[in-house]
Amino acid sequence: MTLLFLVIPLAAYAATTDDIKAEIASLLARIEALTQHLEMSQGGTQTRDQEICSILSGRFLSRGTSGADVSTLQRFLKQQSFFYANATGYFGPLTESALIEFQLGQQIISSASEGGVFGPRTREYVSVKWCSSGGDVTPQPTPLPPALACPNPPQPTLTCDGRWEKFYNQNQCHVGWTCIVTQAKAPEVNKAPLISAIVGPTVLKLNEDGSWKITASDPENNALVHSVVWGDEGANIATLLNIAQEGTPYSAATTITHAYKNTGAYTIVVFAKDTAGNIVKSTLSIVVYEPAPVVPTPPPPPPKTNSSCLLLGQTFPHGTILPFYPFNWHPLSAGTQAVTASAMQLCAMGCGGGYRVRYQCQNGDWVKIDTGYPYWPYPVALKPVIYLYPTTTEEVVVKLRYKGQLAYTYPPYDVSLGGWKVIARPDGTLTNLADRREYSYLFWEGKDYSLHIDENIGFVVRGSDTREFLQTKLAELGLTPREYNEFIVFWLPRMQDNPYNFVQFVGSEYTDIAPLSVSPKPDSVLRVFMAFRPLDNYKTVTEQKLHPFERKGFSVIEWGGTELAK
Repeated sequence: MTLLFLVIPLAAYAATTDDIKAEIASLLARIEALTQHLEMSQGGTQTRDQEICSILSGRFLSRGTSGADVSTLQRFLKQQSFFYANATGYFGPLTESALIEFQLGQQIISSASEGGVFGPRTREYVSVKWCSSGGDVTPQPTPLPPALACPNPPQPTLTCDGRWEKFYNQNQCHVGWTCIVTQAKAPEVNKAPLISAIVGPTVLKLNEDGSWKITASDPENNALVHSVVWGDEGANIATLLNIAQEGTPYSAATTITHAYKNTGAYTIVVFAKDTAGNIVKSTLSIVVYEPAPVVPTPPPPPPKTNSSCLLLGQTFPHGTILPFYPFNWHPLSAGTQAVTASAMQLCAMGCGGGYRVRYQCQNGDWVKIDTGYPYWPYPVALKPVIYLYPTTTEEVVVKLRYKGQLAYTYPPYDVSLGGWKVIARPDGTLTNLADRREYSYLFWEGKDYSLHIDENIGFVVRGSDTREFLQTKLAELGLTPREYNEFIVFWLPRMQDNPYNFVQFVGSEYTDIAPLSVSPKPDSVLRVFMAFRPLDNYKTVTEQKLHPFERKGFSVIEWGGTELAK
């Protein structure tokens, strides 16, 4: 331990009184400087900045409070060059002014009327900047709703035997005033009590019960009683305020309740009286409003009961089920009721001409009750397209050995060749040797195949998130923007309006039923085939792991997909 010795020259005794005072002030300054130096040289873990952290979980500090925590705050403000006096442990006007300047300088508050209290916002700012490793921070106070904005009431016109001081709610908003009565310091004089807070709502609905908690203390620790004037007593309010200290009933209860029957701004006046008859008072501003009326929802119309349905001039009784088929398809299977051409046209409008649908007459309305697969029992491979990117312009033969039935191809599929023969260029453009026309890719569409996948692996995507999902995953798989944009333009309209979609990017399950061979042999091949199923509700699956693709040399790229029945 290092000891500090102060040597006062004997000659000082011959100096004048002013000289001695100046010498003492100089020595005190040196003591303060040496003390700070000693703290730093001993490697202490708590600097003056860090000392402030020890009071962040304590009480709120405001004008009139005193104690060791106030001394800690004063030393902190002095360290930050906002407080220039010695720490006294009493929160007076100098401390309040220094704290306001600190809060304004750090942008904790926007105006001086909001400051002067070491409360939640200031504590949070100090905690982040000086009591954690986060470094500098710009405070972001939580904005209050308009109905709860700080009222900043004017100073009351009531008589105060001392001085009126602001007090604040838990949001550090100025919501009222308290009268601080100055007393003689003679020990024989009983000191007046202090109302430190009135905690409760400052905004109420009309006829809503409000409850407020009075926090008051007596210096002699004697019991207190309370009385209140609510501000809605009408013409007698002035009289009540004048006689309240003696004429209104007092109660030991510290919780008060009230409901206002008219809208407007009111001032609650709370009185606290000790056993010696000393009385103090505080105010709280209240706003009472009438909420907008709730418009009742009209009842739904009564349901139709067993009403028949009309279909192009024909009447069908309630409960009738009609199987509709595309009118351009094969004859109906055995045992199935035939339907009229007009009914077939209804299906064409309702199901796009490619699905079989059943409608039921329900209380006068035709209601779709189920949608089957396409007429063939297997899903359709929709729009697989093949891009060719050779390193030089050359002749390329592409053969597709699809194990189902090809429905459409473009350019036409050469059956004798089992595919297409084209002139391919590095930019991807193709010239089909059969018709000498230019194409952007080879297109085919197939049906009548069996696809079996594990639907416990994949992705479940909200319909509204489909576009962003496809952009991200297709790029991750290796498609270029041109390629995945053409993919999305085709598939997004089929997926975005569904509540959810199950999606899986199929691997060998697809390539095994659609083998592809290219001559000359490419250096890299990417075949992206998406299977999706519309879902009404979210389900949990194991997320599919995707592997990036590296293009090198002569590249062949294919994408396509299929929709599984809902």
